[in-house]
Amino acid sequence: MDRIQSNQAAGDLGKHVQIDDHFAPIACSNVVRTLEMIQACNLEIVSAKDEVNLIQNICNKIVDVGGYRFVWYGHIVDNPQLSVRPTAIAGQDEGYLDAIEIALNDPLLNIGPSGQALLKRHAFVCQNIATDPSFAPWRDQALKSGFRSSLAIPIISAQDDLFGVMSIYSATAHDFDQNEVDILTQMVQSLSIGITSLRNFKEKLRATESLRSSLIQMKRIMYQTVSSLSKALEFRDPYTASHQRHVTNLAVSLAQYMELHQTQIEEIFIAATLHDIGKMSIPTEILNKPGKISTIEMGIIQNHSQIGYEMVKQIEFPYPIAEIILQHHEKLDGSGYPRGLKGDEILLSARIIGIADSIEAMSSDRPYRPSLGMTAALAEISSQKGKKFDAAIVD
Repeated sequence: MDRIQSNQAAGDLGKHVQIDDHFAPIACSNVVRTLEMIQACNLEIVSAKDEVNLIQNICNKIVDVGGYRFVWYGHIVDNPQLSVRPTAIAGQDEGYLDAIEIALNDPLLNIGPSGQALLKRHAFVCQNIATDPSFAPWRDQALKSGFRSSLAIPIISAQDDLFGVMSIYSATAHDFDQNEVDILTQMVQSLSIGITSLRNFKEKLRATESLRSSLIQMKRIMYQTVSSLSKALEFRDPYTASHQRHVTNLAVSLAQYMELHQTQIEEIFIAATLHDIGKMSIPTEILNKPGKISTIEMGIIQNHSQIGYEMVKQIEFPYPIAEIILQHHEKLDGSGYPRGLKGDEILLSARIIGIADSIEAMSSDRPYRPSLGMTAALAEISSQKGKKFDAAIVD
């Protein structure tokens, strides 16, 4: 039984409470087929990962499940003629698409159902291709292809943007009653939602990738800045630069052993690498003085954390690097400098770097004294656990 009989029976079903027994199986069959098509299309929409595949799969379902002879989807090309170019097809067209041309800005090429649907932004039905004047430019090829009626539905986003047009062809004249037009229009509206979702998702992925690239670039610049500052200190005072490297290695190892978050480990790496950057302002004859250091000289040396803070504070690090540099000589009991902070007033990263700094200083040779040795350094740190130094870090 062809589609026209099925559709007429479905129309009768909507007009009368009772229908002739002869048409009941036809109407039911048509309704079931339409529901199956809608269900198949909806499944494609909700599971789609790619816009091109989604549109092609919808075209396939309209033909394979809906029983139409041919369907194609066309998008608008951004050229002076606003041509409509097919990007997905399904069914039998016998070369129809190769023989037609649609252009919205050409009055001779926009009079057909597809062009009118796009221009008027609503479904356009051609119930009899053999007589409908809108099909005049393409009638011979359409009839040769076995088309007798057609329906064109514009695909419009919620923001009123035209995505394209879905053109459906039947082998039977008068095959598109109002019920079927409404159902197919609703299905195409669902398709527009699916396309919008995919495009939004793709745009989000693009934005995410752009942000990721930007963050990588920012990190690269950040590490280049840190490296440049560290090298500047190394050129001026190789001993202090070597001390910074040893402190950095120990502080990062402590942070990793404590299983801190990767971002905090990165924070500690940067701050430790720069923790003595303020010593660039101290005369080398004081930094490398072999004899006893006077009280005034010690005050100058201790001022390096404040100077380091001032040097770094204008750099927009993603971490409080300047504050950590300022605090790395503070002690839990308030005996440190420059502000005499106590307990949790001292940032965790500063506490870790402070312990690493103390161990490295005691276990290394200094210009004014030989190394005390690692055993003595660890013993001193342990004796001040919970007093000057954080107990958890010491452990």
